[in-house]
Amino acid sequence: MNNNTGLQMAEREIRIESVLHYLWKRKLFILIGAVVITILAVTAGYYLDNREYRRSLASQNEKQLSEEQQKQMEELQEWERKLEDWKKYNESLLYMSFDSAAVSKVVSEYQITGDDLEPEDIADISALYFYYFESGRLTEAIHMTDEEGREYSLTREVIDYKGLGSDSQYFMITVYGADPEQSEWLAEAVEQAMLEYRDVIAQEVKAFEMESISQMSGIYPNESIYNRQASRDQIQKNMEEDYNEFKKSISAAVSNYLESENTEPQPAGIRGKYVVLGLIAGLFVMMLFAALQYMMSSTVKEEREIRQTSGLRCMGVLNPNVSETEVREILERIDSYRTDTTEEQSVAILTSVQNEAVLQSYVDQLQPVKWIWNMIGNEAEEAERVIALRKSSKALLIEKEDASRWERLAENIAACEENGIEILGYIYIRDK
Repeated sequence: MNNNTGLQMAEREIRIESVLHYLWKRKLFILIGAVVITILAVTAGYYLDNREYRRSLASQNEKQLSEEQQKQMEELQEWERKLEDWKKYNESLLYMSFDSAAVSKVVSEYQITGDDLEPEDIADISALYFYYFESGRLTEAIHMTDEEGREYSLTREVIDYKGLGSDSQYFMITVYGADPEQSEWLAEAVEQAMLEYRDVIAQEVKAFEMESISQMSGIYPNESIYNRQASRDQIQKNMEEDYNEFKKSISAAVSNYLESENTEPQPAGIRGKYVVLGLIAGLFVMMLFAALQYMMSSTVKEEREIRQTSGLRCMGVLNPNVSETEVREILERIDSYRTDTTEEQSVAILTSVQNEAVLQSYVDQLQPVKWIWNMIGNEAEEAERVIALRKSSKALLIEKEDASRWERLAENIAACEENGIEILGYIYIRDK
């Protein structure tokens, strides 16, 4: 062995293959760090991309219009409000959803009866029912909604009341629907509302009964509904044309202002380029960090480092799950290199681990019966170390991953060389 080995140990050689091997060992740490950096990069990219979005919103708030332009804008917004209200009301009208060529109709005839009803009583009852219909209270009492929960407006185009003379006991109610199911439901709802209102009339006039005499239904073309639909569509078309004409007449400044208000800038989504760049940068940064950590570390990271730097032979590698067979092979290998050592002579065990107590379980596994071990602790005084070494004919190093210190390892090798103690080799301990 080179006499300057101990001095050379103080400056270990950094080899590229050792660095790469260490990076591979720390792959999980590197990948987790790269993912974290990727998330940060994506977040930063999202923030930068949305900076323009925030600027656009701020610029909208800073826009100013002249007094005349402001008036034009308010008029245009009023036009838009009226047009929107008209469209919403049109959609709420039940008959606007009808096919005028095939409208479902239900005609029901009723009779007012009572034991002591006079002709003037019947006239009053008929008048009150007519008022109930004309005032809109009948349609207000019926609530009809679609599948989306939108309530329809019921008008005379859908419900029609007709009395057969001012003093007649008979009257007819006609309802219309988009299909037989809808018209039948509406006919039942109207009848129920009329029956409920009967109690109100009875308090004003006399008690009476409202009996259903006949009912007929069918699907027919309805010219009246067709004309009403066409009329409302034409009104909406005229309103849209007037709105567009007015919009053309206002200044370009107002038009641009409204266009920018109606077209809000959209925030940017997560872009793939930030994911790719973040992952590449993350891997590079984490690999660089791990490499620097390896090169600047004062502890042993791999078994090959000791072998490459010191030239000592490796007697074996231990881990928490080492088998008895592996321990026996290590002992036989050590024994084969100590042929000139008597049973009375001990083998010094040296370690550069700061707390050698963590090695005790491994030393206990290696303790043979036929020769003596002398564990020389790191805390011993230099004089005691020399005396202990001189009592030994051989030395064995036990080093532990991420625990053995290079500086102390160099001192132990140098001490053996100075005292003429042959180093059999070293046993390397891994955490897992």
